[in-house]
Amino acid sequence: MDANQIAPKLLFMSHYDAVLPIRFEVVRDQILPQWLDVLDNQLSLRDFAAKWSHLPSRDELMFGQKEWEYQFKSTQGYTDWFRSRPLENWLRRQVPTPSPSAWFSDEFLALALLNGASALLPPTPEDPFPSNDSEIYYGRSHNPPFALVAGTKNRFYFLEAFFSHCHDEGQRYNSSSCHRKTGAPPEICDLLERLFFGERVLPGTSFLARSPAWRSSDDPYFAGFLVPDETARLAELLPLFDQPLSEDQQADDTLFPLFKDRVQRAAQCKAGLVTLFGML
Repeated sequence: MDANQIAPKLLFMSHYDAVLPIRFEVVRDQILPQWLDVLDNQLSLRDFAAKWSHLPSRDELMFGQKEWEYQFKSTQGYTDWFRSRPLENWLRRQVPTPSPSAWFSDEFLALALLNGASALLPPTPEDPFPSNDSEIYYGRSHNPPFALVAGTKNRFYFLEAFFSHCHDEGQRYNSSSCHRKTGAPPEICDLLERLFFGERVLPGTSFLARSPAWRSSDDPYFAGFLVPDETARLAELLPLFDQPLSEDQQADDTLFPLFKDRVQRAAQCKAGLVTLFGML
């Protein structure tokens, strides 16, 4: 079936998602190596949380004594695989399985990224998206540290300019496969797939059974990430698409400008990007 003929919109359970600019060196050189130590049971969850400024009020909602004392079932070679490769090569199709993850892994690591690695984006020009008053877009994370993000409820509408969603077997895979529309520019599609559609994974977290795809439940996970060079390239390409959606598709005319603003600010300070699904 032609991707352009596939119904572009799907009904999902409600979730709040965000593209978060991150200080890449902190993530690559500190947070993720220590997270791998947690997966190897060489570092406790409590020590990891204390190091990366987890907020007790958030953790208390998620954790009991059983969770704090959780021991990951490490698979031989799993963490070594991640340690031996640069982040841009952490591809879903190549990651060894099974993953030594727990039900709380994604949210636990997301809190570390939000609190320990949120990029301090350039304050100029003045932020045109200073608050979260809109019910369509969100310029900051919902909880401290109220990081600058490109946030939305349920989906990033502008992606429909480049991709169509196919919900065949969506229930079986808990995701909807994404197909590039005819004529969609390959380079920007490559970058968007890495950032949004599960092509890259973080260790010890959940990931989709197939990609490129978008989760069709509200279970939190990391949808993808870009390294700083890719963020800079995306910032160069996005101005070419001032109005990516046709008028009849423009369910929202604010989310794409917000996304462009955050990508361009991130590029200015050589930050990376990570997409948090259901973890705004």
